[in-house]
Amino acid sequence: MRRLLFVLMAALLVVSIALVSVVVNTATARAEEWQRIGSGGLAPGFNPMQGVPSKMCVFKSNLYVGTDSQGEPCEVWRYDGSSWSMVNTPGFGNRGNTGITSLGVFGGKLYAGTYNGDGCEVWRYDGAAWGKVSSSSNIGKS
Repeated sequence: MRRLLFVLMAALLVVSIALVSVVVNTATARAEEWQRIGSGGLAPGFNPMQGVPSKMCVFKSNLYVGTDSQGEPCEVWRYDGSSWSMVNTPGFGNRGNTGITSLGVFGGKLYAGTYNGDGCEVWRYDGAAWGKVSSSSNIGKS
């Protein structure tokens, strides 16, 4: 009886280790599974010295990337599966908007939060045009 219990416990341990190995291997991305979708920056016209990708979000089956420019107006770029295009006016028309601090989808619209020296702004995109939702001169200031 004791031997049977030992064999069953050993078999259970072997199966457990095998399952953990399968789960870890499936959850771990391998380098050869990654594919670059932009080189030298996001796209022609994108200057990596003027911004680094800071936030990403999927909206209407496209990948959107917001930049943090640390001094230059922020940008939002869209990847449609084959090419990149900028979808906003840099800084949303405010040169002080230097960083996209958040991107999210709500109610079928894409929202972008920005940072500027005076506070922040929130912008909404319907897939065709951006509109300012709100701004504040004291949010984010200490």
